[in-house]
Formats: sequence, C-alpha cells, structure tokens
Amino acid sequence: MASVQSTAQVVAAEQVEFAAMLRTLSPEEWSTPSLCSKWSVRDVVIHTAAHIHNQQNDEAVISQFASRSEEVLVSWLESPPAEPTESDYRSRRRFAEIQRGELMVHQQDVRRALDIPRVIPHERVQEVLAFSLQPIGSLGMAFGRERAKGLRLVSTENDWKWGTGKEVRGSLEALLMSTAGRTAALKELSGPGVTVLADRMRNPSKVMRDLLEYSDSVNPVS
Repeated sequence: MASVQSTAQVVAAEQVEFAAMLRTLSPEEWSTPSLCSKWSVRDVVIHTAAHIHNQQNDEAVISQFASRSEEVLVSWLESPPAEPTESDYRSRRRFAEIQRGELMVHQQDVRRALDIPRVIPHERVQEVLAFSLQPIGSLGMAFGRERAKGLRLVSTENDWKWGTGKEVRGSLEALLMSTAGRTAALKELSGPGVTVLADRMRNPSKVMRDLLEYSDSVNPVS
C-alpha cells in the first residue's frame, strides 16, 4: 500500500517559499494588483491562506483576517494546513494536491505581478501541472483541463507532454499559469495552439463562464 503523506508534508516547500517572499514586500507591494482579476496581493494571500485551511467559504473568517496585519496573514499562510477527514489514500492525496496547486499558482500570481522571479524544481511544477489537467484536479484548481482540451502541451524544459492536437510549447510554469487562465504567461508560449488557448481565455465558452462564475461565488475575499 502506498504511504500517505499529510497535506502539510506535500505543501511544505510551497508554504515556506511563499511566506519568505511575502516578508520581503513593502506596504505598497501588498496593495499591488495581482494576476488574479480584481485581487490585490493582499487579497490573494487571504484567499490562499483560507483555502489551505479549508476555510475559503467561511466569510466570517475571511472578514476577520481582512483587517489583520501583513505579518499575521503570513503567519496564517505558513501555519499547518487542514487535513482531510477521509482515511483513504486517494482522497487524502487529492486534497493535498489541490492545496499545493493553490499555493503554487497564487504564489506565481504575486511574483509575476511584482516581477519577483523564482526557479521551481521541474519535478514539483510538473506534478502540479499534471494534476491540474486531470478531471478532478481541473475542477479543484483553475479548470486547466477545460482550457487545454484538444491541444498538445509540450515542455521545453524536459520530456513532459500532454494531450493531442495543435501544439503549445513553453516552460512548465508558463504552461501551468496559462492553462490556469493567466493571460500574462501566453507571451512565453509558442506553437499553433497558442492562439486557440488565448481565444479560450478571452472568449470563454458558456460552460467555462458558468464554472468561473461559480468559483467566484464560493471564493469571497472581503
């Protein structure tokens, strides 16, 4: 039987790196718009911390932290995450991977907005990208599978590939951020499938619009 890692073990590296970066920011940078539509850096941190503690739908908790200091928010973000109540391996691993994906994508939302680069180990970002393209991973994260349907994603950093159709080439991080709906990463991609991916972001289908509207409704920030 496969060993079951706790959510804390799976997300530890992303938590540590996110928190360390946030502690270097100025008050002005905390107020800067992130890559998430309508969300500042501060909003992203509140959402991410709430999500990894399984409190993203608790408006009372979010309202409470909305007025707290930046250091309190960072401490919340780096504190032990929620652990699933299910005992089976698949359910526990799925929960942990969703939280790791939240931390990685939203950390990049902040870093890209503030032009603070980082090198993510290929294995780690590849695991998050691959999970985000699975049916359950796509629903749990940012609907990447729906955007990438009918396209072939190809990493320019290693031999990772996914899907069939028109090719989209780029770094693993750029592929992750683009399939997560971040238009800022599109310029880092190449191949005939890029225009298809870009059009899906700018002109989402009704199904995608419904998914995005539902996601917004259950993920309040303030």
